[in-house]
Amino acid sequence: MRGALAGNAGPVGNALLNVNGDATSRRVINSVSVNFTPIRQNAGSFVERGEYAAFWGTRYATDRFGTGDKRGWSNLFGGDFKFDIVNVADIGLTGTVRLGGSWDNVAYAVGSLLTVARFTNAHITIGYNIIGFEDRDFELARYSHSGPFLTFKMKLNQTSLLGYKF
Repeated sequence: MRGALAGNAGPVGNALLNVNGDATSRRVINSVSVNFTPIRQNAGSFVERGEYAAFWGTRYATDRFGTGDKRGWSNLFGGDFKFDIVNVADIGLTGTVRLGGSWDNVAYAVGSLLTVARFTNAHITIGYNIIGFEDRDFELARYSHSGPFLTFKMKLNQTSLLGYKF
């Protein structure tokens, strides 16, 4: 991008930069998710009825506007805690924190979830974040906006479509 200057949000759209010089933006982004469902011999225990998930995302960004440079790491940490209420539904809590720069820029998202799994290897989650934030780099991996949200997840692997002919 060449010629970027700080601008104002207009009545249509949110273009905060007007190009009129040199500008460069580069990002390196990676993330990992881990889910854990404990299984014990004494089925029905409170711990076994839960599912615990952790998320970590990291990003290194460099931005140049004219002669000014901005660069640094941001990290996103999240966790979900869900408990079975019936065989096909879970309720739970979700939380996300983003730590930017030198750990002085902090944003939070906290909410509740209802997950329904009426299909094999797929589920729908309905949730509501009481507080939240926007992050364009991680929003597809982890919902952090404030307000209601709906997600659909499906497990696919090398054996998922074995019985189908294409």
